[in-house]
Amino acid sequence: MKTLDAPRQCSYAGTHMGDLEKLADDASKRWATKTLEAFRREAEKELNGTAYEAIRPSTAGKDGPRLFLVVCVTGKYELSLVETSFKFTDEGACKDWDTYTLADMLLDTESQGGLSYQDLVRDSKRVAVALCASRPDKVKILETLFQMPP
Repeated sequence: MKTLDAPRQCSYAGTHMGDLEKLADDASKRWATKTLEAFRREAEKELNGTAYEAIRPSTAGKDGPRLFLVVCVTGKYELSLVETSFKFTDEGACKDWDTYTLADMLLDTESQGGLSYQDLVRDSKRVAVALCASRPDKVKILETLFQMPP
């Protein structure tokens, strides 16, 4: 594998490479055991049927920008919003929501351009969508779509 020497300062909001490595390690630990099915159940408990998790740096107790963002949508209005906002390709393998973890999704997303989804279909109807963003411009798309505060 060929690698490039990374600058000590990342271009993303002043986050240092060491901090990014720690955040990635934290994400892998936190998200390595949470399956899409567990995440879907969390979303169903929310009033609007939407749950999200983010990895973000913090300095002196103040949260920095979201570096990685995963959103699960189960509510009818929110599913409609997602379906009208994105063109679903229905290409690629459908993952088993009982075993596919948020960490798996994050790794797959990063290798596929920074924005991906997995949907859960029952009786020919989409009942849940998990969206993952792993790059700043893709995170911004999801933040804007779901009107997330900074």
